[in-house]
Amino acid sequence: MMNAGGLNFMPSTGAMDFRNSSYFSSSLSLTNMQLWREELRSRIDLIAMTSEGRRFIEEELRSRINLAAISSEGRRFLEKKLEAGDHEIVGIIVEKLKHNIHALMVHDVANFVIRKLFEVCTEEQMSELLVELLSSHSKLVYVCTHSLGARAVQTLLQNLKIWNQRLTVIFVFSRIVVDLTTNRCSHHIIMHFLKHFHSQEYKLFIEGLANNLVDICTNKDGCSMIKKIITYVEVVGDLSSWELLTFAIASQALSLAEDEYGNCILQYLVELRIPDLTTSVVASLLGRFVFLSKNKFGSRVVEGCLQCTTSPLKEVIMIEIGEPLQFLSLAKNVYGKYVARTALQVSRGRINKLLIRCVKSRYTMLKSHIHGSKVLQEIKKLERGRRHVI
Repeated sequence: MMNAGGLNFMPSTGAMDFRNSSYFSSSLSLTNMQLWREELRSRIDLIAMTSEGRRFIEEELRSRINLAAISSEGRRFLEKKLEAGDHEIVGIIVEKLKHNIHALMVHDVANFVIRKLFEVCTEEQMSELLVELLSSHSKLVYVCTHSLGARAVQTLLQNLKIWNQRLTVIFVFSRIVVDLTTNRCSHHIIMHFLKHFHSQEYKLFIEGLANNLVDICTNKDGCSMIKKIITYVEVVGDLSSWELLTFAIASQALSLAEDEYGNCILQYLVELRIPDLTTSVVASLLGRFVFLSKNKFGSRVVEGCLQCTTSPLKEVIMIEIGEPLQFLSLAKNVYGKYVARTALQVSRGRINKLLIRCVKSRYTMLKSHIHGSKVLQEIKKLERGRRHVI
């Protein structure tokens, strides 16, 4: 019996009939499949060498690239294409992905493709990506405050080579400083930003921080980030940025002193014990020390000023809070008592004697007062210490 091709598949006389052998059939099928795959690969390689074949592959790539970027297998395929360094293929990938760049940067799979894209793209292709990325402030903020998006942005910052691209990023980031500093995920972006840009380049960003310090320092994460930035610019010797930030904070001391987190940054500055800086803080709070001493958070700032400032500044504060009626009101206040005790501890000479005399003049009243009694105990403790010294 002959088949259509003229080949005889019937066994000859006496020959074994393999048509009923399952082992032979499965082996033959496996062999044929392997041969088919090898032939297909070789044909694809031949097609890719021709202009028509290349266009076909590019069209297939264009039609499926967005789906490929969000799948594990497709991501590996795209990363290999990008690593190959073919600028035409890279250009195709840029063209298809740039319009969805915000969503892809926060995708658990596609963000790897975007990061690789930042590493291999040309300057012109990077500009295309930046235009799309920076086009929407709200979407940019969402990316920067997302854990995966923040990593992609760090890769972007590492691969910005052209000065005008870097300047563009600095300008846009300086307008979203509050969003960046008040979210823990984007803190790594800021530190990455400071480390990979020259101090003259990120100056605009520092100015943006200085102009929004109240909003930043009254936020838990923002307060923490400002401390890190101040420490960093001091370590790298960027004195101008350090002065800009610290003295801007000092000028806003009155707005920060009563805040849950703002008082912490003021205490941090005062504890540095830099005369010009502490003078600026005290000058901003002058005339409000009694009021602040009765505030839960403000009292901590007043205590810090009494403990860490120079003698002339301490005397200025003592004169304001040491007026008899004012000092007695502090002694009877739930928070003011701590300021009164600190004032007794750090004051010397004539001022110390006046404060002690003021408290003792109301001994009977304060002895039975829940807060005033603590101030009397402080005086007794000080007097015992002095007798011991003598």
